[in-house]
Amino acid sequence: MARIIVDTREPDAVFKALDSADVTFERATLDVADFHIFRDDRLLFTVERKTWSDLEASCVDGRMLDQLVRAAANAKSQNAQHVVLLEHPTVPRDAQLRCSAVCKDNRGLRARSAIGRLVLQHGVGVVRTADVTETARLLKWIATKSVRELWAPEGGQVCGTYYGGSVRAKKSANQDDARGAWLRMLQVVRGVSDAAARAIADAYPNAAAIVDAKDDAAGGVNACVERLACVRVNNKRKLGPQVARRVVQCLCGE
Repeated sequence: MARIIVDTREPDAVFKALDSADVTFERATLDVADFHIFRDDRLLFTVERKTWSDLEASCVDGRMLDQLVRAAANAKSQNAQHVVLLEHPTVPRDAQLRCSAVCKDNRGLRARSAIGRLVLQHGVGVVRTADVTETARLLKWIATKSVRELWAPEGGQVCGTYYGGSVRAKKSANQDDARGAWLRMLQVVRGVSDAAARAIADAYPNAAAIVDAKDDAAGGVNACVERLACVRVNNKRKLGPQVARRVVQCLCGE
C-alpha cells in the first residue's frame, strides 16, 4: 500500500490540487522535503517541490544546492531516492544553456546549471511539471507505480523487485530464466524478501508445485500453509504462517 505524506507548511493550492486529483494523503511536519512516499512502512521517495522563481532565488543566495544535496544524502541513508519536481511550463529563453555562457550574472542560467549539477553530479532526479495541478497528478502516479511495479531505489530490498532489475547490458546475456521469474513472482507477496523467495523456490521449484501440494494435502489449504510455513530462510528462521498463507492465497485464490 502506498502512502503520501505532505508537509503541513505547503500552500493551500497544493492541498486543493491533491484533493482535485483524488489523491489520498496524510499531513505532517516534515524535517526534510515537501512530500514523502512510502510503500507500507518503507520510505521510497522524498520529493521537493519548487517553482522556477524559487529555484532562481535560491540559486542566487547559494542555499538551494546545499539544501537539496543534504536532502538527497538523507534519502540515501534510508535507502530512498530524492526527487525534485520543478513547476514551470517552459524553460525561459534566457536560461537555455550555451557552452560559452557565463552564469554569474544570469539567474536563469545559474538555475539551469544547478539542475545539471543535481542530476549529473549528485544523482538527484529532476522532473518538470507544468503547474501545481500536474505536480499533484505526478505524485499520484509515482505512488501508484511504486506499488504496482514495485519500484525501489537501490540499497535494500523489502518486498519485491521487477524484471528491469535483472536486465543486462548485453542482449545475449538476457536469457529466459524460469527460476528468476519465479523468484520475482514470489517477491510480489508482501513480506517475502529475496532470501525468503529463494528458500521457497528451493522447496517448491514453481507455482504449480505449491498448487499441487495444496491439492494433494489431506488438510487442503491449511495443511499446505503449515508445510510452507516451516520452510527455513537462510537455514535459520521459519517463513511463518502469515507469509505462507499470503503466498498460498495469491497463487490459489483461497
